Amino acid sequence: MQRSGGALPEVDPRLVDGVLAVGMALAVAVLVAAELEGTERTGPGAYLFAAGFGGLMLLRRRFPVGVLAVTVPGVFVYYILGFPPIGIALPAVAALYSAAEQDRTRWAVGAGAVLVVVAAYYRIEEGQPAEYLYGYELLTNVALVAAAVALGVAVRVGRESRQRAEQVRVLTAAEQARVVESQLQAERMRIARDLHDVVGHTMSVISVHSAVAAEAVGRDDGAAREALERVREAASSTMRELRATVKVLRGPAAAEPGRGTTGLAGVGDLARAAGQAGLEVDVASGSRRVSSTAPSTPRPTASSRSRSPTCSATPPPAAPRSWRAWRTGGSACG
Repeated sequence: MQRSGGALPEVDPRLVDGVLAVGMALAVAVLVAAELEGTERTGPGAYLFAAGFGGLMLLRRRFPVGVLAVTVPGVFVYYILGFPPIGIALPAVAALYSAAEQDRTRWAVGAGAVLVVVAAYYRIEEGQPAEYLYGYELLTNVALVAAAVALGVAVRVGRESRQRAEQVRVLTAAEQARVVESQLQAERMRIARDLHDVVGHTMSVISVHSAVAAEAVGRDDGAAREALERVREAASSTMRELRATVKVLRGPAAAEPGRGTTGLAGVGDLARAAGQAGLEVDVASGSRRVSSTAPSTPRPTASSRSRSPTCSATPPPAAPRSWRAWRTGGSACG
């Protein structure tokens, strides 16, 4: 199994347990066969105990306390039956390690203490020299028990640290995804507002000049041609704006100069263009009012209204005909 983030492959726990079981059985069997004290008490029963100590390792993950509870009395029974010495702590080292690794540290420490105390008691009863008992065997047993428990705790702490780090990584990735989505949503809203401003501005210009051209046809062909030219320019400008927006959406490259979107700041240009077309335009923004009046030379005039879901429009008086625009909230109405 391959861990995320390019880490080393994770070993199958069953394989680890199998290797540990075989290693424990072989270690105890070798000590039995060596018969260090030359008691000649080696028999099939001793090797069965060795196999049993190893086989318990296959259950160490599911039943760590159970394995420990069987192993410690098993060591005592082994010695009661008079089999060759194999050490007190060695057969229980793997069981102590497994209990500590599975967060059963108190059980591991208690079982280790029982092993050491019982072994020391029987050694004293057997008449072992105090120098040998306290200077070698007792220290060896305590060291083995402490090392097994400490190793199990270290492995468990390392595993929990990796799990917490993985949780932090997942939460960080989720937060980054949320921030990116929020930024994308804000960008969509900005583009939607820009498109609304561009299209709304252009449609207002086209509406005004189309009305001027319609009234000027047959009366002032020059004014009609000028109004239609402005309609064409407005349509071309809008196409450039849309192309620039699509270009931004398709890639990170910046739009070409002169192709930025136009917002409410373009209302003034609209007013001037309408005034040149012969309309009286009144633009109000708060307390500021800008007027653009038609030239003194009589020219065809038109009355135009532009409605939107957020605006209301009141037609100007019939004479003189004029066009008014005002800003309410974030939009321009005519």
